[in-house]
Amino acid sequence: MARTLAELLDDLETVEDDLTVYAATRNGLDGDSAAVVAMESEDGVAPPEAAGMAYIVEVGLAKEAIRIWSEWRNGATPTSEDRVAAVVYYATHDAYLPVE
Repeated sequence: MARTLAELLDDLETVEDDLTVYAATRNGLDGDSAAVVAMESEDGVAPPEAAGMAYIVEVGLAKEAIRIWSEWRNGATPTSEDRVAAVVYYATHDAYLPVE
């Protein structure tokens, strides 16, 4: 079942690390993008539950991006918007969101 990317990331700690985040990117990627988690197939084709969505990042890497965001900000608890920013930045730059 698709939720927004923000909703999915708010509950990310309950998701298994070996799953993958997929999201609709037609209008860009942000917290309101429809998103699902699913098992990535061996052949790289999006699973049926992610039809029409793009690969974003593995759940384990998304969790790490959020953890690093917090560590680099003296242990601050990220808001929903912070989680989205950290994961989208990681997914698009293959790097952690720098401290401004």
